[in-house]
Amino acid sequence: MRRRAAVPKPPTPRLAPLSERIGVLLRRAQPFAYCDACLADYFVAPLSAAERAARLVGATDGFSRKLRRCRTCHELTDVTWRVRPVSSFLSWGSRGLS
Repeated sequence: MRRRAAVPKPPTPRLAPLSERIGVLLRRAQPFAYCDACLADYFVAPLSAAERAARLVGATDGFSRKLRRCRTCHELTDVTWRVRPVSSFLSWGSRGLS
């Protein structure tokens, strides 16, 4: 009996870390803010993991995390969102560059 040639398995797609996926979502949804529970529901992740990831994202430059209303559930709680990026073009005039 002859054996068939082994067919290589296709690579398994790797999922980006939850904090990266939250960052991408918040960039696309700017200026809206989302609570940890709604982020956990959206990404089908445990609440504790979503909270950790949202805190990580909120601590990075360009994002914020404060007590506000969530865009989805409208609860007043800690939410994370992308802050408006500051353009370097707008600051040239204040530096005296001409």
